[in-house]
Amino acid sequence: MTEQQPKTLQEALHSAFAQLAEAFGYATEVGAAQGAMGWAYNGQEEKLNERLKTMSPEQLERTRRAAHMVRYLCDAEESQRLRKR
Repeated sequence: MTEQQPKTLQEALHSAFAQLAEAFGYATEVGAAQGAMGWAYNGQEEKLNERLKTMSPEQLERTRRAAHMVRYLCDAEESQRLRKR
């Protein structure tokens, strides 16, 4: 099924702005998660807690999953390096 084309310029602009708003929202969420990881990486617990308090429950969950993935992959890489010795 193909996407239906907007019928008017107003509809096209409305659709474009809605997509832009969604993209900015996503970029803001990613930026918040990256900021939290940066504070954690630098051992800035107070700043990390401040950042986490601003996040929605969904952002907290996504950040938690990302942190678990980073930990898992770091552990796997470290283990692989130790086996090569």
